Amino acid sequence: MTLELSHPADAQPESSLVSWMSPDRGLWVASRGGEYLGMVERRDNRYFPTDAKGRSVGSYEDFTAAQIAIDHDNLTVDLDRRERIITRITIGLAAFSALGITYALGFMQR
Repeated sequence: MTLELSHPADAQPESSLVSWMSPDRGLWVASRGGEYLGMVERRDNRYFPTDAKGRSVGSYEDFTAAQIAIDHDNLTVDLDRRERIITRITIGLAAFSALGITYALGFMQR
């Protein structure tokens, strides 16, 4: 017997969802799939998000805006990583094509 689980088309896999915990008053910690993303600290009626490397990502009057700053920072990193991968694949395909053309031209001259 095989059991198949399916997700609705609009549902996100659990590993892509950001989880927020509040270990102390005025402090919230974000993680995704068990990986630490950053935190938001409340001081003087403002919210100060910090990314996974401890870098400040601004100061906000609204908690939701601070949360978005943490998640947006990680989405940007994911997009940059994808862009680098696509660039490497494109360069590899161009090199492979150039090699094929060079081989074909050399073969035709014989």
